[in-house]
Amino acid sequence: MSEERDAPSNPRPAGVPVRTLVIGAAFVVALAAIAWGYLGGERKRNAPSAAPVSAPAPAPAPAPAPVAAAPAAPASAPASASTPTPSADVAAVLPAGAAPPRPDATAVRGVIKPKDEVLFSAKIAGRIAQMPYREGERFQKGVVLVAFDCTRIRAEANAAWAANRASNQVLRQSQELDKYNAIGKTDVQIAKAKAEQSGAEAGALEAQMRDCTITAPFSGIVVENISHLHENAAAGKELTRVLNDSELEMHLIAPSAWLSWLQPGSPFRFRIDETARSYEGKVARLGASVDPVSQTVRVVGVFTGNRDNVLPGMSGSAEFPQNPALQSNAQARP
Repeated sequence: MSEERDAPSNPRPAGVPVRTLVIGAAFVVALAAIAWGYLGGERKRNAPSAAPVSAPAPAPAPAPAPVAAAPAAPASAPASASTPTPSADVAAVLPAGAAPPRPDATAVRGVIKPKDEVLFSAKIAGRIAQMPYREGERFQKGVVLVAFDCTRIRAEANAAWAANRASNQVLRQSQELDKYNAIGKTDVQIAKAKAEQSGAEAGALEAQMRDCTITAPFSGIVVENISHLHENAAAGKELTRVLNDSELEMHLIAPSAWLSWLQPGSPFRFRIDETARSYEGKVARLGASVDPVSQTVRVVGVFTGNRDNVLPGMSGSAEFPQNPALQSNAQARP
């Protein structure tokens, strides 16, 4: 009986509970589902990227052959050589954009210029007190064109001359005392130096006084008044421009090859563009040098007859009867 009572107290053999097995199986299934979804998504993301890799890359377009561009460089060289750029001196006579004349030209271009033209500038700073002539008005030689208000400079000059007179008086007294050995030699030299200094200062102010007026160096006409009456002009400021229209010249640009037959005194006929009138003239002088770029030379001519209605700045063409090209054209005509 005692053995039967003790039998239930013996422990049961160990084993895995069913609940634990069920939980473990569910956990394994969940892990498998997660892994399957992850791997499937990776395959879907990698699927599109594989297609472009397998596609063949387009072949690059062949580079254009540079042989076709090679003849372009020599083609531009003759164009620049046939139309050389004239110098500033030549371009001032030729029309804008016009090419220099060729040796076989029958006529050459020219412009009318005055013999004398002056642009006056202020030598001192001051107020313009007189400017009696306006643009287009004529004046005679020696008249005042511009005058400044030089009251202050005149006062300074008078004070400087007074100081010079005082210095000369001190110098004379010093020289008189030196005769009696009553003054040192150094004092006499200092008095002399002061007298010379005061005289130089007075002379400088007197020179400024001469710059207070500008007189006409010739008879002519006012081209432009750059400054005006009562204006305070600084030193160096442009005041007025005048010219002498009593003597006009024709400045021509001719081919340098014409120097074989062109010389001072050669007659020519000048036709003005603005008035369509022609005038007789002759060569007064030739240029001192030939322009090496355009192969041209400046020719200055004067009128030999009537020159009515001719103004500075007009331009035109000149024909020379001794021009070989002009003579050939005349002979070729029936």
